[in-house]
Amino acid sequence: MSWKQKILCLVAILYFIAGFWVGPYEIICDSCYNVYKTYGYTDYEIVVAHYNENLKWLKPYKDKVYVYNKGGPKHEEYKYLFKKWENLPNVGREGHSYLTYIIDHYDELPNVIVFLQGKIDDHDVKQNIQTYIAQTLKQDFYATIVRKFPSLEARLEVKRYKEGMKHGDIYPALTSYRDFWLDVFKTPPPEPVFLSSYGCFGVTRALIHKHTKAFYINLLKWVKHHANPEEGYFLEFSWKPIFSSP
Repeated sequence: MSWKQKILCLVAILYFIAGFWVGPYEIICDSCYNVYKTYGYTDYEIVVAHYNENLKWLKPYKDKVYVYNKGGPKHEEYKYLFKKWENLPNVGREGHSYLTYIIDHYDELPNVIVFLQGKIDDHDVKQNIQTYIAQTLKQDFYATIVRKFPSLEARLEVKRYKEGMKHGDIYPALTSYRDFWLDVFKTPPPEPVFLSSYGCFGVTRALIHKHTKAFYINLLKWVKHHANPEEGYFLEFSWKPIFSSP
């Protein structure tokens, strides 16, 4: 750790001791890299897929938060807290919200966009906002969880996913994950394949612009028919390859 990082870490600790607390999901930093990298950085936006979650943890970033609400008027208690609030029909899971943002703002995106669900701690997503911004600046795409699977079909064998299908929590897809992949990427999936999880990630404008707006419009059509379609999970798994151009 450099002397600059040590100083920044000391400052962060002093702020913490003084009662400077920025939300239940914020931690101080990873070797101060995230504080150092994001200090004073403003060219970003946080896009939040919301239903009925408590959004107070995002209050420190209120001027940078764009909320897509699918919970209707009864869940609008934070409507005037954030920079932008837009109501959407409750379809397509969080991916529908993310794609709506990309399509509607394709020509005016900030340099970094952090896509998050309204409640992230139930997905073991412990990273703070600074981590998402800093790591996205460093890597262009940053997801909390990226795993290697021998095939697309192997991803669908994960216990939690299979239980959701068995109990009827997930509306079955009209086609297979492989057919979804072929339609989106126009090429067979690699084996093994790296897939993302939990629908929380950061990405740069440059990577989003590697695909045309028509590409995202095509993606959106897959998730518009149900509140919790299986295709929404295909999309969640595919954010990593979408922004890695498989």
